[in-house]
Parts: sequence; C-alpha cells; structure tokens
Amino acid sequence: MRYNQSSDDFSRFYVKDEYDRVIQNTYQALFLEKDTILWVLARDKELFRYDICSDRNTPPLDSFLFDIDIFPGYDKESRRLKYFFGVDGSKSPGLEIISIDDKRSVTGHELYFDGHASNSPILNIHTVFYDNDTAVWLAANSGFFRFDLQHNKLESFLLGTETPKKITPFGESRFILSDFKNGLFWFNKRNGKFTKLFAGLVDDPDTDLNVLLKQPYYDGSGTLWVENNDAGCVFAALNKPKFKSLPKANLFNGSKNYEFRNFVVDHSGRIWCGTFDDGILVLDRYGRVTRSFHPDLAGDDHLIDKEIYSLLIDKNGNIWIGTAKGLAVLPAGRSRFQAVFNEKGKAVKSVSFLCQLNNGDLMASSLRDGIFRIEKNNAKFQMKQILPPENDSDFFTYIYESRPGEVYILNGYSELIVFRYEDRKLFQNGKFSAPGLVNGFYEDINHKTLWIATEGGLVKMDKTDLKANPVVFTERNGLKSKLIRSLLSDKEGNLWMGTTNGLSKFIVNEERFINFTLADGIQSTQFDALAAMKYSDNSLWFGGNNGITIVEPDQIHFLQEPPIVQLTDIRINDLPPEGLQDEITWATNLTELKNIHRTYDDNTLSFGFVAIDYSDPTSTQLKYKMDGIDEDWVLLEKGAPGFARYPKMPEGSYTFQILGANSDGVWAKDPYLLKITVDPPYWRTLWFRTLVGTGIFMVVSLFFFLWIWRVREKEQLNTRVAENKLAALRAQMNPHFIFNSLNSINGFILGKKTTEASNYLVRFSKLMRMILDFSRQPFVALEEEIELIRLYLEVEGMRLKIPFSYDIRVSEELDPFEVQVPTMVIQPFIENAIVHGLSSKAEGEGRVEVEILEENNQCLKCIIRDNGIGRQKAAAIQAQKGRKHQSHAMEINRERLALLSKGTGMTFTFSVEDLTDNQGAPTGTQISMLLPYH
Repeated sequence: MRYNQSSDDFSRFYVKDEYDRVIQNTYQALFLEKDTILWVLARDKELFRYDICSDRNTPPLDSFLFDIDIFPGYDKESRRLKYFFGVDGSKSPGLEIISIDDKRSVTGHELYFDGHASNSPILNIHTVFYDNDTAVWLAANSGFFRFDLQHNKLESFLLGTETPKKITPFGESRFILSDFKNGLFWFNKRNGKFTKLFAGLVDDPDTDLNVLLKQPYYDGSGTLWVENNDAGCVFAALNKPKFKSLPKANLFNGSKNYEFRNFVVDHSGRIWCGTFDDGILVLDRYGRVTRSFHPDLAGDDHLIDKEIYSLLIDKNGNIWIGTAKGLAVLPAGRSRFQAVFNEKGKAVKSVSFLCQLNNGDLMASSLRDGIFRIEKNNAKFQMKQILPPENDSDFFTYIYESRPGEVYILNGYSELIVFRYEDRKLFQNGKFSAPGLVNGFYEDINHKTLWIATEGGLVKMDKTDLKANPVVFTERNGLKSKLIRSLLSDKEGNLWMGTTNGLSKFIVNEERFINFTLADGIQSTQFDALAAMKYSDNSLWFGGNNGITIVEPDQIHFLQEPPIVQLTDIRINDLPPEGLQDEITWATNLTELKNIHRTYDDNTLSFGFVAIDYSDPTSTQLKYKMDGIDEDWVLLEKGAPGFARYPKMPEGSYTFQILGANSDGVWAKDPYLLKITVDPPYWRTLWFRTLVGTGIFMVVSLFFFLWIWRVREKEQLNTRVAENKLAALRAQMNPHFIFNSLNSINGFILGKKTTEASNYLVRFSKLMRMILDFSRQPFVALEEEIELIRLYLEVEGMRLKIPFSYDIRVSEELDPFEVQVPTMVIQPFIENAIVHGLSSKAEGEGRVEVEILEENNQCLKCIIRDNGIGRQKAAAIQAQKGRKHQSHAMEINRERLALLSKGTGMTFTFSVEDLTDNQGAPTGTQISMLLPYH
C-alpha cells in the first residue's frame, strides 16, 4: 500500500505471479532502489522486483529459506542494491545471502554459518548491517561479529554475558547495540570496544530502563527510539545532554540513599565527598569509589562521626572534617583521623563550616559555641574561640573571605555579619539580612559586587554601600527555583547554581538565566546544599539526589535545530468539525492544512498545536499571532500546551502564525502559516449588496423617472400655457395693428383715393396673411420675420403723412434662412418708433434702422433706431392732445420676453435709450433688445 499525502488516502497495489495471477497476501517491502524499483517479498518467501512507475513486476527472482528478517545490502552513494541477507534469529542458525548484479538480476544464493561446515560456527543471527564487502556486521546469540564477504572471514567482538540482538548505526564510526536483558551499548567500529549506554526516564529517573530494551531506531536527527516491554516506546535525544553524570556509588553496605554535603579535591586528584549521615566517600576522577570512611567500618581510620557537616583540605594537604560530634583532621600522609579540641581539652560540638583565609589561618564555625581559630600548639591542633555567641539565638555557619581581612559570617538563617580580621581577631563592620539560608558566595574581580546564593534567590550586593538594598533575583527574573543549594563560577565569571529544581546558569553581564533539566544530562533536579566544587581542569562538580553532575563550560553545545510546529486540533464553534479539508489541496490530514474557509456562522475557531522536539518536549516554547486580530505575538509559558481560541471572528482574511522554540530556546525562523477566510453573512456579501443595490437603484430610478415624467408633463403644460399666453399676447397685438390699418384704408376711401386704397389693401392683406400664419408659430425664420417687418414698414409708410425710409441690416455671421427667432417680437418696437417718434416729426425725412447681430453665440441682439422727436416730446404732444388711450405694446413685449426667458433659462429683455445731439437736443430713440434664437 502507498500513502498519498496530497489526498490523505491509501492506494493498493498487487504483485502478479508467473501466470499473471494476483498474489493476495503475505507482502513485505524490502527496499526501494532509486525511488523507482521496489523489491518485494510475497507469498512463499519469493522475491519480486516491482516498478512503481509502470505498475509492473518481474516473475519471481528467487525464494528465501530464512524469512524472519531480511536486510538489504546496498551501496550508500549510488543506492544500488547488491545483496539481501536473510536470517531466522534463534529458529535456524546461519546467514542466507542473495547477490544482485548491476542489471538487477539474481546472480548467487549462498548459506553461511549453518553448522554444516567443520570450521563454521553455529550462529543464530538476529540483525545484519552491511557496510561494504569486507564489513558485514552480525548481531547473534553468541556475540557481535564482523564478516568479510570477499574472504569469508569472521571476526568476533564479545561483550561477555551480553548477547546483542539489534544493530542501530549512529554516524560513521559507532553502533548502538541492544540486548533484550542488558540494555543498550555503544560500539566503536574503529577500536572494537563497547561502552554501556545508561537509560532512564526523564520524569522517573529511578526506573531502570537498561533491561528489556529492544528494537532501537535512530532517526538521524539526534533521537533514539527504543521499544521497552514495561514503558512502551521510549526515546532519547542523544545530542541533547550537555553534562556528564556520575551515578551514586554504593556505600559499604550497598545503600545509595545518602546526601552529599561537601566535595574537596586532594593533591592527588581524588575527590573527597562528605555525606550528611553516611561518612566520607573517596572517588577517582571517573567517579569510582576508592575508599570509604565510616565509624561502623572495621579499620583504624578513627572517623569520629558519620554526620559530616564540612570538609576542607588546607594548603599543607591536611584534611579537616567538621561533624556533629566535633572537629577532626587527617594529617597529610597519615591514615588516621585525629580529634581536635578547644583550649579546655573538650570537643566543640556541631562544627558547621571550615574555611582557610588568604593568610593561611584556619577558621571554624559552630552552631553552639561561636567562631574558632584553629592553631597548632605543641605539635597538636587546637581550637581557640575568637567570637563567642552573644545569646542562645546565635548559631554560626557559613564563613567567607571576600578579600584579605574582610570576612562574612552567616548567623542564624539569614543574618550576614561583616567583620574585619586583624591581629587574628574579628571586628564587626556591619550586618544585613539575606532573603534565606546562605549556600554560597562569589565576588567579582573588581571587588565591588558580591553575589550570594540563598534559599530565597540570588542576591546582588554592592560592597561599596552595605546600607543599600540588595537586588534579589528569583523566578520572576527567570531563575527556575529560588531555593539555591550551591554556587560556583566558571572562568568567564558566570555563575552556576544547583537548585531544588534543576541546574541554572547566570550570565552576569546580561543578568540572564539559562535553566537546565534532566534532559540536559543533570543527574537529578534536586541538588544538595553546599555539595559543589571546582576541579583542577575547571570542570564544575555538583552533588544531588542521584549522583554527581559534571559541568564542563567550554564543552556545552546547544541544539540549533528548531522544532517542527504542527497543528494537533481544530475546533469550529468549540466542536470537532466534520469534513474539514484544505481549500486548495483538499487534504484532510490535520498536519497538512494550510488554507481553510468558513462561513460567517462558523466563526469561533480554536487551535491546538505543538512544537515537536524529542530532546525535551516539556521545555519547548510556543508563541502565536492571528494577523488582523492580534497586534503582537502571544507568548506561552515554557512547556505550556499550544492553544488559541478566537471567538466570533469578523468576516475577512486572516493568517494564523505559530513559532516554536526548541528545548534550548532556539526559535524557528519561519512560522507555521494557516490562512483562514471567514465569509461575511449573506446580507454583507457582494452579491447580496449588488442585488439590494440594484433593487434600490431600480426603485430609485423608477421614482426618478416618474418624477422626471411628472416634471416634464408639468413643464410641457407650463410650456403650452406659456405658448398659449404668447399666442394670446400676439393676438392682443394683431387687433391693435389691424385697427390702425383699417382706419388708414377708411381714410383712403373717404378721400376717394381708390388707387392708393387698392395698393394699400393689397399690401395689408399680404401682411395680414403673414400675421395670421405667424401667430400660430412661436418661432419663424429670420428671413420671414424681416419680410413681415418690411411689409409692415411699407404699409405704415403709405398710411402716415410724413415720408420716412428704413434700413434693415443682418450680420453676415447669421444665415437668415436657418436662424429661427420669436414671432413678431421686433415689429411692435418698430411700430412704437413710427407712431410715437416719426408721426409727430415736423420737418425732415423720418428714418428707421433695424440691425440684427449675434451676441456671444447665445442670443441675438436687435437694435432699432429712429430719428423721431424722442420720448419726452412725444409724451408732451400726447398730453396736449388730451389723448387718454395708452399703448400696451411695450408692456406686452416685456411680458413676452420674460416668458421666453423662463422657457430657456436665459434672460431676454430690452432697453430704451434717448438719442441726443451735441447740444443735448433729442435726435431720436434707440431700443436694444436680446432675443433667443435657434
């Protein structure tokens, strides 16, 4: 079967036999060669070659005798298969080898170590690992072997009683071997040596996993996986440990239930370990016990007490011990401890701490009797009291000399007293309170800052100002546990602390903590008080519940590979979703989701996620951010499970980002990205808004068109009303002119001027026909209007007694036949000029001039001039004659022009100007008029 990642499903394939029949069962995939040729075992141990590209297989190439395990032998560079090795483990002895040539054909089938040859050992082989033709490694019941195929030579590497079953390659030069009963071993191919690989659970160090470990697998990324009958599948990050650990050695009675109290190194490099209630152990550089001191042990060492409070090796090589029963010394080169008494010859009880000052003086503190100086008197050592307790509450422990002559002594649980040491006496300089029991000191090279390890945190004290409040670093500042049990400095001046919750490093220049756990190789998270020392090679030794942790600061390497971030859970509206798949790839596997799409009512999203780091899963760290919602990254606590919930997410596009840090604090550079689209509700979708918008537009358009229709109807009505009104106004003018003309005809008839009456009547009838035709038209051609004016002037010229001439001029820019002007607007003004201006002219010929121009390409300007008597004199003549008739022509024309203005949106009007000569005498009248035209 083949798993398809893109579609998250499986495809099934079958091999066919030589008769083209499908083989239904007992398949085993042996080796994929160059990603094309799959070697398969099927049916009765038969070997086939299957082409995964063409879905075809060869007929059976060979069959195996042994079928418990079959191992491929291939060239690592070319990935070309050369051999198959078959074994039956403990069922059948021997090794079965099938050889494959360059053409992928079987060229040989051999059996080895089957017990038939006289010089061939009987091997029950479990695992075969092929290096090359001269190095085929065999793990068998009888040991570990290297087999040379070319020379048929077998070389054994015996472990003793151990019988390795599985081989796991680790790099180019080592194997990890597993034994079903004896655990794991390192094997160095170059020197042929074995080393025990200790195994234990991080969260349960006391559980011994070195038994029943089988089937190890190294994944190539630093993690070793092992099957264990009791614990299931366990794993270890072999690149993670940073420290060496020495397990607790057995006491003389076989017990390991003891607590370290002190470490000191003698001149030969041996480590003396004082225990709290089990005497003294002496270890070599590798942690092996070379000697024990205990009152119950038979011997002549005369150790005065098993409860060791303090150990000290002075500059002369003497070994001092402070115990509950008193002080003792083991002189250099001697093998027997000697008790040391006070000046009265009595033992000083509960000697809690020993210290040698820079000047060589030895000092000891007592829980009951104060501070003592150790002197040599008559070849014997003696304790001389130099600081007695002031009351019963005084009990002294830690003594520290920061610089020559300046001594710090801990009184009680937290009071530090600063003394000046002169003339072999102590003089108090000051005191201050520490936040807890003191378990270590370190002073910087400038002698300005003193660092104090307490069970209330790491204290930074300004030595230049003892009255200033010290700075205390605790869990708030990144320290794993403020209960500091021991303190050492490395050569860089950084501080290392054993605490009740692991090992911590404090980088002084940055004031930053780095915390280490069991996965880093420390022997336990519980370290013992004062059990720390610096070895001659600058390594730091810390004692704890399960042994000794050795820190080599220059050899510490941190994991640089960031963790793999994966989704573990997605919930929609707090429920597991059904049918969740990637929007683009359609993948349904949770780890392959990159794009998801949700509706507006599925908008409460929850995510579970992890940072995969098998070196120490509980120390990884995660942070996440939802672009579009979170302004900044949300940082989770170290080891906290990844979980994020976003309720009622608004519609839009988002990107959920996750970053992970491995257990050494190295963050991934690129985040895991999950693109999320939340649809808006239908009433906020584009199609719905478009539909609603279209509907609103249609309704508004309907109302608008109805409104336009009504406005147009109203305008048309108004236009018709205006036109009717204009027609009525024109009709008002026609009777006035007709009345005057009929009077003239009557005058000709009474005067018996038949010829004149006939000529007049002909012109008058033609004029009347034009007036009647024009009265029905709001606009006429300019040429027709001029023709009407000409006829009118000729008719008036015949009617009036005075002669007058006229002149009508039209601008060359105007085409009289194309330009349309309002009907009979000009004629009333000419009539007014003749009747009122020229008819009363006493002398000279009368003249009327009409000039028509274009004004700004928008309207016509019509100018009418006469050389009559002027308006003022005409009015006076009318008054003298006593005429009561008032002409309405001017007012009618004004109203007509106003109606024309309203219809066009422009202003059409006229103005009257009196013309005078240089002396101011009237010479006529000029009317200027603006008219619309088409």
